[in-house]
Amino acid sequence: MKKLVKTGVVGLDELLGGGLPEGSVVVLSGPPGVGKSTIAMQYINQGAIEGETGIFLSIENNASDVIEYASSFGWDFLKQQEEKKLLILDRTIFTDAEMQLSRDFGALKDILDDMRPKRFVVDSVTLFDFLFRDDISRKMNMMKFVELMKKHSCTVIMTLKQPEDFPTLIYTDWHFLADGLIVMFWNRNRAENERCIWTVKLRGHAIDTNIRPLKITDKGLVIYTNDIPSIPQR
Repeated sequence: MKKLVKTGVVGLDELLGGGLPEGSVVVLSGPPGVGKSTIAMQYINQGAIEGETGIFLSIENNASDVIEYASSFGWDFLKQQEEKKLLILDRTIFTDAEMQLSRDFGALKDILDDMRPKRFVVDSVTLFDFLFRDDISRKMNMMKFVELMKKHSCTVIMTLKQPEDFPTLIYTDWHFLADGLIVMFWNRNRAENERCIWTVKLRGHAIDTNIRPLKITDKGLVIYTNDIPSIPQR
């Protein structure tokens, strides 16, 4: 049995049957503002707490924005970087992207070889897709990226922005490539809004697939595993 990697998110490990299997690649999918980046940061922060090195690749924001957002929850990413527990990368690593990615991910591969991180986050792969010139190149490099992560035994969370309209889901290539899929969505009833989470799949691992409500607190995201959504689902 593979080692289980703790996410650090209250309630999520319980839904996942103890955590993420080491070396798995998981997509965290949902609309803007639902809490995907918060979970991703919480996951990386937990790694630092446990002495596991991590890389946070932000395609949308620069490193200073990531550090500032993390600090609002009390997570000192700047200190973690100074202590070599964390490396924050942004999209500038993909300068002349098509050329670098066609050569086994260029600079990123070198960083992985040197740092050998246990945890890896991509926030988000939605914009990652736009680095490629055509659909064939995109799909080939998606597979190469997953293979690269598995070669380095990274346990990966990738956020994916989607207009999830529960219970109707729009499945993408990332959903099928990944070992795991976690869907977050807004449960709406007129003027009321409630964040919810649904662990859809985790290959070779028993999970709780019941939908649970969640909240973002000043200490991070909390999933209420003994509760059901209070707003009627459509």
